[in-house]
Amino acid sequence: MTANMFNGANNFQITGGQFHVSTTTTGSQPFQGPTITYQDIKLATPAAPTFFAGREKITKEAVRKLLQGEPAHLAILGAGGMGKTALALHIIKNAEVIGKFQDKIFFVPLQGLRLQVQQGKTELEVLDTYLATPQTPMLLVLDNFETPWNGTGYQTAVINFIDWLLDSSSLFVILTMRAAHGPGNKHWSKLGGDAGLPQLELSEARQMFLSLVHLQVDDSMELDWILGELDGMPLAVLLIARLQWQLNLGLEELGNLWKKHKTGMLKDWSRNETRLTSVSVSIDLSLQMVEQQNSDCERFLPVLSYLPNGLPAWIQHVDKLFPEDEAAVMSINQLLHFALLYQENNALKFVVPIQEYIQSKYPAEGNT
Repeated sequence: MTANMFNGANNFQITGGQFHVSTTTTGSQPFQGPTITYQDIKLATPAAPTFFAGREKITKEAVRKLLQGEPAHLAILGAGGMGKTALALHIIKNAEVIGKFQDKIFFVPLQGLRLQVQQGKTELEVLDTYLATPQTPMLLVLDNFETPWNGTGYQTAVINFIDWLLDSSSLFVILTMRAAHGPGNKHWSKLGGDAGLPQLELSEARQMFLSLVHLQVDDSMELDWILGELDGMPLAVLLIARLQWQLNLGLEELGNLWKKHKTGMLKDWSRNETRLTSVSVSIDLSLQMVEQQNSDCERFLPVLSYLPNGLPAWIQHVDKLFPEDEAAVMSINQLLHFALLYQENNALKFVVPIQEYIQSKYPAEGNT
């Protein structure tokens, strides 16, 4: 496999299954940067989930945008557990997308592009040389972009990098991020709507659940009640289906366990807890982002979580809820940015598993 990514004096290529980064100047020897093996890339790129429901329309929209002539910059945004990475993986496995980009589809986190270059040239200058050269189209997937965005401490530099990256005439980008808006000052095409990736419809959640279990369902009322409690969060549907399969539970037993344990059930008990195997871990990662960026706004979550899910015209009502806090609107806006809440027709809402997890973390008696 060979894919030249830098041409002329600067080279970033995959040759013999390895990434090489180097630069040369006239009359000088190349400086060889770090090597990332093809195995590293394969291990960093998850397989597209076998069971995938409810995102067909969004996938078609993304494929259509990627097949156009002008570079598309697609943002898959929303709360943890909504299947952002799964959607990105299905998009890049689409036959038409592969046909267009061939071997120039790179599922590489931003921090993986640690280019080391000859003294006197910065990393961005080398990448700029490549992107300024006419190229066949390339598709770059920046997954979990909230990690470099919230973890570097240099958001201005990240904004500048992203804005500059999107100026390339040949680079198509898919970005996934726990956020309400894409980073930087350039336009992102949000997949799924202004509120980010939506919850699954009940019929879609049912299709996903039944594709994962070995269960005959004659009356779906019990199943629909359980799925309604999960509020269309794909990770929650996946995990409760795995639990049903592992324990061979009937729907009534599964419903009774949910009433007792709620989100405490939503993890894969056969694997280590990560954001992909535990709803609690996934939500905690979002809460950690809030603590790092603006810990003061976290205190609004307990109060909001005990309100009926759906505070209409919330901007007009929030001063009544927090009469002594002049920054309430801006703090809640920060929570929206981190996708712990979302807006629907100017109403403030939670995805129900997030709401219930926050309630378990902050019991009502501690907030009266």
